[in-house]
Amino acid sequence: MTFDTLRRLTQERLNLKSQDQAGDFLYWLFDTIEESAVKKGAPVRIPNFGTFKTRTRKARIVKTPMGEIMDLPPIKFLGFKLSQSRVQKQ
Repeated sequence: MTFDTLRRLTQERLNLKSQDQAGDFLYWLFDTIEESAVKKGAPVRIPNFGTFKTRTRKARIVKTPMGEIMDLPPIKFLGFKLSQSRVQKQ
């Protein structure tokens, strides 16, 4: 699904006047999730949908296609786990 499709569906579902309003709403929603989950480290739980939470990938050593060996530092990323109620419906 693309952002444009999501924006159009949001506009239809919420009876908004324009897709710009729907886009503003979606950007606000994503920014709020990022602010809570990534910057503050607090999980964002949406009942009957899932949970967004910050995860950490540990440091590792990798080999590039050119044969160089590099140390990658640990990184944080936003993970998502689907709600069990959604898993059972599929």
